[in-house]
Amino acid sequence: MLRKIKTADVGLIIEMLHALHEESPHYNTVMQDEQYVRNNLASMIEHPAFIGSIDADLRGFMFGQATAKWFDPEVNAYELLLYILPEYRGGLLAARLIKQFEIDAKRLGCVHVRAGTSTQISTEEVLRLYERLGYTREANTATKRIN
Repeated sequence: MLRKIKTADVGLIIEMLHALHEESPHYNTVMQDEQYVRNNLASMIEHPAFIGSIDADLRGFMFGQATAKWFDPEVNAYELLLYILPEYRGGLLAARLIKQFEIDAKRLGCVHVRAGTSTQISTEEVLRLYERLGYTREANTATKRIN
């Protein structure tokens, strides 16, 4: 069962983020600042544009935000993080979280959902899941550390 993320869930999400930090080739090089994450996530959750669901059994979550594009007023939902604990992958949880994200995005008037795979965890599998759910691969990103 899924439910909406609440500010009371911040500590639970941070616990799962520790697992993500260890597993992710991208995020395991990022310095952890738990207090910053705690404050920022709580602020995000309280914002009216926040979209987020957590599995009631605390196996995974997905969150993001609804916002207009910088060049036109069309509102889109942007996934910021989808994470399933490793021992619960391969089932229906990720698909259920994505579908709930879409439902919540529609309620906020979003036209599209934009999702990515920034964690670099099972990237191809995640992209194939999105494609099975009707998403189209678009664009690529590049990153360069400059400081």
